[in-house]
Amino acid sequence: MKTRLVIIEGASRDERSAAAEYIANRLQQNGIGVVRLESETDLSADWAERSERLADKWRNIVNGSDKTAVYIADGALLGDGAELPQDDVLVKFLRQTAQITAPLCPAVIYLPTAGESDDVKRRKTDLLGKAEWDLTVAESSDNDAMSKIAAQIVKRNGASAVKKEIWRAVKFTLFSISAGVIQLVSSLLLKLLILDYVIDPDAQIIFITQQPANTFIADTVGLALSVLWNFTFNRKFTFKAASNVPLAMLLAFLFYVPFFPFQTWYVPMVEHNLTNLGKWGYIIGLGTCMIINFVLEFLWQQFVVFRGKVDTNERAHADGKRK
Repeated sequence: MKTRLVIIEGASRDERSAAAEYIANRLQQNGIGVVRLESETDLSADWAERSERLADKWRNIVNGSDKTAVYIADGALLGDGAELPQDDVLVKFLRQTAQITAPLCPAVIYLPTAGESDDVKRRKTDLLGKAEWDLTVAESSDNDAMSKIAAQIVKRNGASAVKKEIWRAVKFTLFSISAGVIQLVSSLLLKLLILDYVIDPDAQIIFITQQPANTFIADTVGLALSVLWNFTFNRKFTFKAASNVPLAMLLAFLFYVPFFPFQTWYVPMVEHNLTNLGKWGYIIGLGTCMIINFVLEFLWQQFVVFRGKVDTNERAHADGKRK
């Protein structure tokens, strides 16, 4: 069964939050969407009121859940520093929560608490176990322990994650092909139908290397149009990222700080070495450069531009609810 809810208990609030952040990052690195739930801050001793309030909260989460994401909560069961009620009251609360969240196949992780006696730890884990959770008692809250737990969750959700990433790669490919068409057509039209007649064919420009001025201008304009097209559609439909758009666009353009000089050197170099093929030399140089760009740009957008923001926009959540 796919684990779609992870609840972290024990330890301090900071340690739980750090563990939740680590697990969330590991899941996102493996293409699994994550929704962080707010920590439980109401530590009222009135467990009857707390039980009713949290029951409504969990029902709302389950009913409106994104079925492609894993929800991560910390301190949602035992609280943080609150005095625990009698065992029968607490077990009733835990079993009620387990029953409500059952559609999410929850996994509970108990982290060791500094200074906690073995008796207290045993009591808490025994009570959690009575609710028949998928309970893991971690050896520690360090990254090594969290890495093992995250790997188990990734494995349970792996099939859907692989399928999602394959579809993401397909969408990126389709948008990149359309962006490539825009780049190729705009560059060719600008160079062959306009610039070749407006600018002296022998005019040269020096940028990284000496090259025909009309080639440099055509490549620059075509690349700019391609980047804008690719970024806009991939952000919204491929990576479904609710990121800061100006910052994301800045990161997208930073990719071309090294790549644009490479392109300005590579395309004229290929064109020069294939002069015997006429205008085909330029087409071959531009086409192969676009293939290199495709592979590197996908990696850059996946792991830099939209890192930690994949599947977070409204479209991603709406898609998840429909599944």
